[in-house]
Amino acid sequence: MRKSLVPGPRAELLSVGDCASRPTQEVADASAASFEVFVRAALADAFLRKTRDTTSAWLRSPEMHHDWLDALTFAAGELQIACERLRYRGDDRLRANQRRLEQVQVRLMEARRVRRAYQEENQRAGREWRNMCDAVFTARSWLRGAYGDEADAVRRELCAERGIPGSAPYQEPARNALHGIEIACRSKLIDPLVTADVARLMAAPDHAFRLVVANDAKEQEERSTALRHPLLLRRWEAAVHDLLAELVDRARADSTTVLGDLGDVTGLTGQEVYTLLNSRRFYVALHYRLTELARIVRRLTEDCRARQERLRAPWYAVEVEVRAELARRHPREYAWIRRQMEPFGSPVGSRALDPEWANNSQRRGALKAHVMRCLASGVFEPYTQEERGPAAPAVEPSLFAALMRRKVAAGEISLKGAKTRRERNNRRWRAEQEARARTTEPPPPPRIPAQPRPPSQVQVQARAQPSPPSQAHAQPRPPSQVHVQAQAQPSPPSRAAAR
Repeated sequence: MRKSLVPGPRAELLSVGDCASRPTQEVADASAASFEVFVRAALADAFLRKTRDTTSAWLRSPEMHHDWLDALTFAAGELQIACERLRYRGDDRLRANQRRLEQVQVRLMEARRVRRAYQEENQRAGREWRNMCDAVFTARSWLRGAYGDEADAVRRELCAERGIPGSAPYQEPARNALHGIEIACRSKLIDPLVTADVARLMAAPDHAFRLVVANDAKEQEERSTALRHPLLLRRWEAAVHDLLAELVDRARADSTTVLGDLGDVTGLTGQEVYTLLNSRRFYVALHYRLTELARIVRRLTEDCRARQERLRAPWYAVEVEVRAELARRHPREYAWIRRQMEPFGSPVGSRALDPEWANNSQRRGALKAHVMRCLASGVFEPYTQEERGPAAPAVEPSLFAALMRRKVAAGEISLKGAKTRRERNNRRWRAEQEARARTTEPPPPPRIPAQPRPPSQVQVQARAQPSPPSQAHAQPRPPSQVHVQAQAQPSPPSRAAAR
């Protein structure tokens, strides 16, 4: 039996070295049977340079890159707690494990970049992106907005010909992804099987449900399938957050989202230190469950969206024909809209719009507002682009982002430390805006010297008429009696004059 690098049931299949040297198909078959073997394959790709290129490509494939990110997240958390345990013991293996942690974190950042690249690729291949960058589709959409009543009449005629209702089935708007999944279950858009275990968990009280969630987080191989039912995802997420809130003090975590450093443990006994380390390990396992939950929600959301598009396909086809019919009925207006969009093509004049312009709601909205005003008034004026201001000066990367990268590279914090990607991007954006405001501070306005005010009419008249002499100048005052006595009596000579 081989020694496992990660906790959980011992696997007798493949070690880290075997995952690097064995054929990729054998590693894939063993990983399908054991999550621990898949973690070893991810560790082999991070640690060993002799890993087969085909195995590395298999981990980064569209089918496996989510599982690869899943395994690296779990391994990074376990290695972080292992380093804290070795540091407390004073073990010589601490440096080697810290190096492994850094390598896993580097691979984890790469896995996130791969996931982001696949998401952008899927977005650009989606129908919404293709329609947004299509000049024909955009021009017909704006034409449909200008002639809405006529378009609705054509739509009713086409729906009657095809024998379908005049509008697509109504679907309740979702507040968030979990609410959208629950709506899809109620509307039978997805119909998951409710087994006896699922029904038991639905009826379980809160304390019993949280116990199931805690046991599921501790065991990686024996995960609860019923807990991952679409109707239990919201309750599962709430239970994980409740457990994290209770675990903050026991694990000496900075918050429910940031684990932080272990701190000074010199005043604790050996048993208390091991209890603290186990609490921190449980904290990491709960965060790993949140990562898995987000992946399940994303997969179900994409599945619901695909099924909804298939359900609404007949009405979408009718709408395409309605817009094409409007373009045939109003050829002059349609051709004029196309001419206004020619400068924004890629290349200029082509049907494909510049993605940067098409994704800029302000510039795209300015052209649409001009087109709608002209169509409403019947006066077709050419669109003049507004002059662009000077380009913003280059700003150095935000200090927050640089500090985060240094701490991650040094292994001081986990990659989970900055909450979500949206939170990190918001903080970086605010820091960059503050830096840009400091570098582009406007100069103070020039001071205009005060101009002398012209004299008023009253002042002119006062200057023209000489003022009469005052009483003090006309009649001098007689000297007072005290002054007369002082002048009559000479003053006594001083001592210096007498000498």
